[in-house]
Amino acid sequence: MSDDADWIRLKAAEKLGWREVEYSRDGYLVGHGPGRKDIKVVPSYARDTRAAWEIVETLIAAGADVKVGSTPRHIKEYAVEIRMPGCPVCRAVHECPATAICLAYLETKVA
Repeated sequence: MSDDADWIRLKAAEKLGWREVEYSRDGYLVGHGPGRKDIKVVPSYARDTRAAWEIVETLIAAGADVKVGSTPRHIKEYAVEIRMPGCPVCRAVHECPATAICLAYLETKVA
């Protein structure tokens, strides 16, 4: 999952508006956050639910209805559903809630 989570993190950051994202000599993923000129470490959107919640807030600000919950099955999975007016519903299921949020977000047309 590490490589997948790193790719998802990068794609979510780019979609959120991070620019000039790259790995530093120390191995950290860094870049210019939305509206910022300084370089910061990119949050771990695909692993950290608190960081992924920034995505949920961005979606809500854009007019989306976002639902995050568990699946009806008796296994540890999280389901995310994003509804935007005039757009198809985007859904994702994953064992990590942060990853489920990112995967659903990457399917949306929200920038």
